[in-house]
Amino acid sequence: EFILSIASNEEQMETLNQIKEGILLYEGIRYSSNLSEIGSWKSKLVLLLDTEILFAIGGYNSVMYQDQYNELNKYIREINRGCTSANKKIKLAYFFENKKEIDSYFESAERIVRGQDFLDLTKEAMSQIVNSCTSPSDIQNKRTLFYQSLKKSDVYLYEKDFYNSDPENAA
Repeated sequence: EFILSIASNEEQMETLNQIKEGILLYEGIRYSSNLSEIGSWKSKLVLLLDTEILFAIGGYNSVMYQDQYNELNKYIREINRGCTSANKKIKLAYFFENKKEIDSYFESAERIVRGQDFLDLTKEAMSQIVNSCTSPSDIQNKRTLFYQSLKKSDVYLYEKDFYNSDPENAA
């Protein structure tokens, strides 16, 4: 009844869907069909993160996204405990398309700082990026810090090409 009552409110439905996706991901990570393996993760997995979560990691998105990432990261660290950097069970990555979107976002921020574009206050990440910047070089510094925060969080650019015939890319 509650879901039907908010069905016409796009923002509330999007929030509900994000919560649902987070719960499904959390349950998927925790689930094991073999009771003797509960508490251990055997296979390797690469989780590909959306741009909104990447901005949350960099501190440029809403608290809700940051909380979602922190919750997920807590479980990933627990699963990866004791693994070397090269042997982690779960790794975090993003597609080249996300990188292009992020770079475009920072380019838009530069145009805003130059006075060539207007800030849409409903865009949380853009507001955070532009905040306290007075020149395009300030935006460039924030972009550099953003990519450094991804690297520090062990989130890397996923470089496999899904559009070739390599058998490793088969679903």
